[in-house]
Amino acid sequence: MLLDTGDENKEKTIHVIAIVFLIAAGLIYSLSFFGYFPVPNSDFPAFLDTGQRWLHFQIPNSMKRAPVFSIITALSGLPFSRPDRYLIGSELYNALLLPAVMILIYMVCRKINLRGAVWIALAAGASPWMVRLSSEPLAELTLIAFFAAAVVCVRENIKLAYLFAALASISRWDMAGLLPAVALADLVQNRKWGRTIILSIAASMPFILCMIITSVQLKGQTGGSHYLQVLEQDRTFELAEDLRLYWKGIMSFLNVELLQKQPSGEQESFKTMNSVIFWITASVLLAAFLTGAVFSFIRRQWEIIVMLITAAPYVFIHAMYPYRLPRFCVPVQWVGLLVAVYGIEIVRRKFFDGNKRKLLITLLSITGTAVFILWALKMGDTFINVRKYCPAIGITTVSVCLIALASFIVMEIIRRSAPSGRWLLLPAFLILATVSSGANIGRAMGNGKSDANFKKLAEWFLDNAKEDDKLMTTMAGFMPIFTGLPAERFLHTGSIPVEDADDFIEFIEKCSEEGVTIIAWDSRIPSADRYYKLWGLDRIKVLSAPVYGTKVDTIDRCSLVHMFTEGKPKIAIYRIMPEDYFMLFED
Repeated sequence: MLLDTGDENKEKTIHVIAIVFLIAAGLIYSLSFFGYFPVPNSDFPAFLDTGQRWLHFQIPNSMKRAPVFSIITALSGLPFSRPDRYLIGSELYNALLLPAVMILIYMVCRKINLRGAVWIALAAGASPWMVRLSSEPLAELTLIAFFAAAVVCVRENIKLAYLFAALASISRWDMAGLLPAVALADLVQNRKWGRTIILSIAASMPFILCMIITSVQLKGQTGGSHYLQVLEQDRTFELAEDLRLYWKGIMSFLNVELLQKQPSGEQESFKTMNSVIFWITASVLLAAFLTGAVFSFIRRQWEIIVMLITAAPYVFIHAMYPYRLPRFCVPVQWVGLLVAVYGIEIVRRKFFDGNKRKLLITLLSITGTAVFILWALKMGDTFINVRKYCPAIGITTVSVCLIALASFIVMEIIRRSAPSGRWLLLPAFLILATVSSGANIGRAMGNGKSDANFKKLAEWFLDNAKEDDKLMTTMAGFMPIFTGLPAERFLHTGSIPVEDADDFIEFIEKCSEEGVTIIAWDSRIPSADRYYKLWGLDRIKVLSAPVYGTKVDTIDRCSLVHMFTEGKPKIAIYRIMPEDYFMLFED
């Protein structure tokens, strides 16, 4: 149905308001938590090192980290002059990328004609780990940006879709499924075999070259931490566990873990209610998703087909990966939400479109409004509890809720909408969505201090180390970032292979040979973790003794000089003395 000029102008104005709202909401979420983690994810130094090597036209020693985000990381610090400039730069990049990602998801929603596209984009962008990753220097938001941009371009500008697919595939290897998805959409829509083959080869070449380099580097290696090595050695298949994580991310705007008070006054998880909510919402989500997926193929909705073809191998690859992490779900969980909403839209148009069943629609709107408000109130206890350790979530949630309600009212006034159940239902939904998302975001963010003691370790080294001291720690990559000192003064604990030193005495001797004078034991990696074994951390387990109550000043040649026992992780710092040091005192 064609719009007249007046209606067209109204829709353009509403479109602008929607984009302005998403920019404001995205920045409120991301900037509220900018710099929230004193020590962010431990993968960051690897991205930085990889990016700097590519910028110097060097092939990295490991192709575990893909080039695009790594190069962005290395470039992002250039405007700053402080020692941690790359960390600040990459965190700022992700903070600004969150509203951009929300706008791209909104554009995808418009492409597939979803009603309330702006609110769907808000629900997707305000998922807890989407917000957390806007304050972490990691690649997931970049993956979503290229993925969503390719989907937006898949009909009108297929060449750009190939470009975004190529960039996604070398931003992280698990997004390579976007390449054949775009090629299939191009072939079926345009039926130009020659062009499709040429563009597919051109778009795939960067990924193929990276895989060739990877295969050469890994040839003959056993063990190791590359994704392919991990999949080869510790492969698993826990799809059900992963799907539960996807459910948590997708439904975060509706579901938060409810609490109940005990007679003692303490609050604990309301397990029965939470289990009931899970099975109800998971069943509805699955039914809606399957409906949307089936009808997308029937109706040749190529945007959704491309999303599904890309997401399917991604989900299955991560089901085989031995680590179940919520952040791994983020690059494709928004696809699950959009496809489910598309399925619901199919049902709505079939049974509730037009003027039929007006009374039923009104009754459902009133009932839905009451349920949403009561549900939001029930979540209040959880939200208040979360604010105790994540205070920033309070003002953040209120701010987003207020501008969402204001934007809704303005858009409805511009549309000159007649009073209807929509005026009750949507504001109630927005209140529920922001409260639920807020509580879930607060839980995902925590207090931000989980690895803060490593920054204290860097500060301690800067204040106490001698000019020729070298420090060994499991977070060696962050030490030059925080201290501004050369990277050569910091060695990773796993840099001495187990085959070169399989016990504590040999390990300390190797440390001396490498010029290491200070060694820091920390409690960050549990003994059951794969990296604990890979790095041979059992060799220095003896250094944990004073942290756990054993009174000791020296362990072999290691003299205890300082400890961090408050906060996480616990750290014990030792100076490695020369072999003849204690013999001098004995004489």
